[in-house]
Amino acid sequence: MFGGMAEQIPYNEGQVVFRPLGQTTCVYHKGEILEWFCETCPDAICKKCIPTIHRGHNFEELSEVTPQNKSQIQKFIEHTRQNEILQLHQEINSNQESLKNHSSHCKGVAQEVKKQGERYKKDVDSFIAQMLLKLKKLEDENSNLLRNYQTDLENKLEDLEGKVEKYEETTRTGTDIQMFDSVISCQRLTHVTSPAKPTLGTVQFYPNSLTNELMEQAIGKVGLTRSDEIPGPSEDQISVVREWEAPCNTRCICPIEDDDGAWTCDYSNMLTYLTSQGKTKQQIKSPVPVIDICVSPKTQNLWACSNIDNRVIELVSGKFTGRFYTLDKVRSICVTKCDEVLVGMKCKIEKYTTEGKLHSTITTAWSPRRIVQCPVSENIAVVDRDDAGDGGKGNPHIIVMDKNLRKSFQYGRPEHASRTGRRPFDPIDVAYDTRGCLVVGDCENGCLHLLSGKGQYLKLLHTATEGAWPVGVASDGLLWARFGVYSSKQVKLIQYKL
Repeated sequence: MFGGMAEQIPYNEGQVVFRPLGQTTCVYHKGEILEWFCETCPDAICKKCIPTIHRGHNFEELSEVTPQNKSQIQKFIEHTRQNEILQLHQEINSNQESLKNHSSHCKGVAQEVKKQGERYKKDVDSFIAQMLLKLKKLEDENSNLLRNYQTDLENKLEDLEGKVEKYEETTRTGTDIQMFDSVISCQRLTHVTSPAKPTLGTVQFYPNSLTNELMEQAIGKVGLTRSDEIPGPSEDQISVVREWEAPCNTRCICPIEDDDGAWTCDYSNMLTYLTSQGKTKQQIKSPVPVIDICVSPKTQNLWACSNIDNRVIELVSGKFTGRFYTLDKVRSICVTKCDEVLVGMKCKIEKYTTEGKLHSTITTAWSPRRIVQCPVSENIAVVDRDDAGDGGKGNPHIIVMDKNLRKSFQYGRPEHASRTGRRPFDPIDVAYDTRGCLVVGDCENGCLHLLSGKGQYLKLLHTATEGAWPVGVASDGLLWARFGVYSSKQVKLIQYKL
């Protein structure tokens, strides 16, 4: 250590005095020059400090330790020049190169965006010209029909007016036979019909409300990653708004759009509507025990299915109405934005109309325990428990398909490996939020995870001491979830923002 550095100096009365760097006189003995070095403290001292403050310490003259201090300073200078200073020079040069490359890259991307935009504008102009050409053709065709119809009407009018004038003259000056013939002609005229009115072609314009999404699909999307970007909501953007003990052991949660409540079921005949305050607003008894429920995006009516008799029912005006039966045992249900009913069974999904007409069957290697649809992309997400009874290996995962049920990606333990909790990733339920992100209930770990619509991990939303079970997201972004052991009734409302 350097002999000249300032240290805390113990005083015999317990005081601590500091010597500013560069001061050559003693802080205890005014005017005394610092000529000695105390090896025990270590610090620079004056001759009066030796028998007083530093009594019994080891010391020597400062001039004796100067060569050693000089050597240490020289080592510091050489080390700093060869390491820190050299590294800073290299980092400055590298940063200048990065600045140059970054600017060049952004300009290149900007040029690509402009070129694509110009190509797209030409396509749009061409498309608009084609639409206007079709519209002009329809206008001309309808105009010709109307003009021809106008001519027929005018000719008919002229003919009738001429005959009426002739009959008027007959009534004044006609002979008996002329009168007789005119009556017969008049009787025939009463059965004459007007020219048939033409059927015109029709035209309507339906402006698309999804301009931004369609523009991104046509032109492309610029992906930006900011230096301060955090994947998903930060901790201060996540809060438990409310929690309570539900009146039943909730197995499914389906929030209602533009309302403060959610439908729940517990695999019994009773379905319960809870408010966001934890109050029971309504209870409806089903004709059969229910294994899964969902809410129609179109009507906001509650749909349910039973694995007892494979029945699918709909709640209409406070009363359940039977819709159809399936041949195989049902496990899950989802009503889509297109008013199609997806029914999950062992190793397959069947698609029905709301009247019960089987539309198609998709055979799968997995068995959907839960089926939900994204309100943004209309993708379909499925939870597969991968049970041994279904030929699985006990590795539960999430499968996401497009609206035509073509598989897009899978998210399971391999994709979640770096984020596992106490136990392996164990998805039990999923729900889409209003931005198209997936909220996943990780049962064994008691966690709620947030994934992007494309399967990228965004954030851990919440962790409980016990398991996480059903989840549901309301239109206002309020997340409903049940936690605890299998028979627990603890429900939490969690608010999070992206």
